[in-house]
Amino acid sequence: MVDSSTIESAYRKYAGEAYLYSLSLCKDRHISEDIVSEAFIKALLSLSVNEDNFKLWLLRVCKTTWIDMCRRNRYISEKPLDEIHDLQSSDDVLRDIIKQEEKTAVASAVLELPDLCREAMTLYYYNNVPQADIAAILGITHGATRTLLYRGRKILHDKLKEAHNEF
Repeated sequence: MVDSSTIESAYRKYAGEAYLYSLSLCKDRHISEDIVSEAFIKALLSLSVNEDNFKLWLLRVCKTTWIDMCRRNRYISEKPLDEIHDLQSSDDVLRDIIKQEEKTAVASAVLELPDLCREAMTLYYYNNVPQADIAAILGITHGATRTLLYRGRKILHDKLKEAHNEF
């Protein structure tokens, strides 16, 4: 049995890859998290962590855990188990995760806008309200609405560019 600091170190190093692999198997974030958790519990209980083979062992455990979950919960009742290999590639999964992270970053940046800009941007981009209606809701002119949207886009662009440069 291995000590918890070794497992913690292995978790930091390999959990992301195990998660992406599990996600490619089941295409569900919650189930992927469960699979990775089970795999690390199995590691904690049974394996001496060896840097050379731990990652491969962990990915195999993720695969067998997924198959076991399918058998238990009948997630793939209409598909035979040998069709499990015909799944979305990890590049597609990674691309989806990156898109979701970008959406989250934009939404967070919108929340940091000045009040009127935030309100106008939210109404226009998230609620699909026409500019004329935004002007009526905010009690401003149509030109002022266009100006708010322009300023909001500029501030968002600058914030997102700044956040991108930090990484």
